Amino acid sequence: MKPKAKIVVVSVYLTALLLGCNDGNLSTTKAPVPTNTEVNTPTVPVTPTQVLIDGTVSIWHSLEDPHVTALLRQIDAFHEIYPDVQFDVTYIPNIDLKASFKQAASDGYAPSLLLGSGEWGPELYDEKMVVSIDGEVSADALNNLNPAAVNSATLRGDLIGLPLTIEGIVLYRNREIVDRAPSTFDDLVSASQDATQGDTIGAYLDRSFFYSAGHLEGLGGKLMDETGMPTFNNEYGLNWLELLQAFELAGPTDYFTDQDFQQFVNGRVGFIIDSTQRRTELVEKMGADRIVIDPWPLYNSGHLSGFVTANNIYLTPRAIDEKYSVSLKFVEYMISPNSQALYAEAGLIPALSGSPVILAGSGLHIDDPIISQAMFSLVEGIGYPVVPKAAVYQNALDIALQSVFNGIATPEEALQDAYDQIISAITDYEATPTP
Repeated sequence: MKPKAKIVVVSVYLTALLLGCNDGNLSTTKAPVPTNTEVNTPTVPVTPTQVLIDGTVSIWHSLEDPHVTALLRQIDAFHEIYPDVQFDVTYIPNIDLKASFKQAASDGYAPSLLLGSGEWGPELYDEKMVVSIDGEVSADALNNLNPAAVNSATLRGDLIGLPLTIEGIVLYRNREIVDRAPSTFDDLVSASQDATQGDTIGAYLDRSFFYSAGHLEGLGGKLMDETGMPTFNNEYGLNWLELLQAFELAGPTDYFTDQDFQQFVNGRVGFIIDSTQRRTELVEKMGADRIVIDPWPLYNSGHLSGFVTANNIYLTPRAIDEKYSVSLKFVEYMISPNSQALYAEAGLIPALSGSPVILAGSGLHIDDPIISQAMFSLVEGIGYPVVPKAAVYQNALDIALQSVFNGIATPEEALQDAYDQIISAITDYEATPTP
């Protein structure tokens, strides 16, 4: 866990960063950004402005070097299209951003845009600090985005945010141990068994809730319904547990420890299931040529899968009330393919769908093969349930999974026990009056 830190609010004076824009348009409240954050102006086609549009886009974020360069370059390019639009950008460390935003919203001085975790959305939306984006963004723009990330930003049918960048659970392969991607789970097992020799392990797959619950929905099941009630206690749930038990055919299994990752880094394992957040560490320690992220293999009538999480763009009531809707125009620009490519250049995974059709139609080119592979894999991902009840599911199902793997309960008994625990916890939660 990261150590707690005192709140630090830095308002970025963008004139020093927006190259060629020293015309005094940009509002600020504090000191210039250090020179080491300057970036080159991207080559972005400029559309002639037909109507004079002005206003100020106020943004709060926690992006740090080198990732913040993508946001600053987006601002620069947008400013070329709409030179009379100003930007007021404030950096707050991630550990403090949500609390600072809530306080600002309560006091009436929230920004027009917040860039923050997808897990914050439901709370901020229920407290009316961010607004629904339904009908504000074109269907074509939404169709270009990762579907799982869009789904995770949907609460009770309302789209409460837009994904800016994404991460998720994927299948990594050491291509020096296994030379081709498995098309089916049986292929994965066969390749893993063939590769297991001496100190080499074909596969070391994690079966804990966070790393394996995505498979449930990949196989056609669902963890919960739209109201948050459990829907896994059925044939899909049993199929899921059957798959997880079959992981043992491919090699040793892990349960939310780092042993699988360390063995993979040491070059001893062919396949692991892990987060895309660790791709940079893997490349640094193993080299990009040895690592590949494979598409999820098929299993029965479905496929394996993993959770997708997002860093979202949230619009506040201030953004909706703006003249010319300048913040919304900037949001639409932020999620456009050419603009999203800037996040890939900064080492983040764009929220665009990695579908070959989408990528071909957009003309988008991603230079980093690991990021491109992650985007393709995450198309078949499952949006992580960003609801308060998710923690209840994780606790109950982690106990159920281990009881099956340790031979304490049958799959039917384990799913029923988890179902009963979740129903009880939800009933108690809903019966407790709000202070």
